[in-house]
Amino acid sequence: MDYKLYKKIGELYERHKGTEWNPEEEGNREKCIYANFPLAIKSAMKWKGMGLSEDELVSAAMYGLCQAYDKYKPENGVRKKLREAVENGCTAEEFALIAGIKCTVDSKEAMLVWIEENTKPAKFSSIIPFWVKAVVMKDLKAAGAMLPTEFEENDAEDTIDDAEDTFAMLVDGIPTSWVEVLEMRYGLGCDKMTLRAIADKLGTTIAEVKGMLRGCISMMRKKKEMLECSNCI
Repeated sequence: MDYKLYKKIGELYERHKGTEWNPEEEGNREKCIYANFPLAIKSAMKWKGMGLSEDELVSAAMYGLCQAYDKYKPENGVRKKLREAVENGCTAEEFALIAGIKCTVDSKEAMLVWIEENTKPAKFSSIIPFWVKAVVMKDLKAAGAMLPTEFEENDAEDTIDDAEDTFAMLVDGIPTSWVEVLEMRYGLGCDKMTLRAIADKLGTTIAEVKGMLRGCISMMRKKKEMLECSNCI
């Protein structure tokens, strides 16, 4: 990638980093894209050497990031799934199973109140890698490269929506600090960090970070089992 362009991207990132998705704010689209461009480029560069040049990957990163901003829906994820279940007349037992809770909420109004009070919107940065990957896959396909089977058979946008919804549902109800440790450790919406770096940032020990990570993964596995079971109802 051209050095001047790389330097310019760095300057724009430093100026706008931390900008949150907010389409109501004037100029937010441009600022949010600059703030997340390094993440998009990092996601695209995973496919370096597969048939696209660096410039083509940077273009795919920019396009994917723009698509992510334009199509991002905070209500996607567990909120969307639960509201759809309620509107379709799910029983209290089915609602509890999908939500991953032990108690039952016995009326439609109570279910909607529970959703509002106990779920949170999907995180914008978490969907960027999915969109960038979808754009890169399309470009690679156009170039005649071999692609993973799922991108041959399924529409990329559906794949992204499914991945976004699934992640949001798996982490819903897990302590926020545990989810943040997971995101930092595996680079989900941020740069990947070592256990030591995470411990230093949180002001805790490596052992504590490991415990939070294990707890988060364990709860996600249990939620996955419950979601798979609910799909059989």
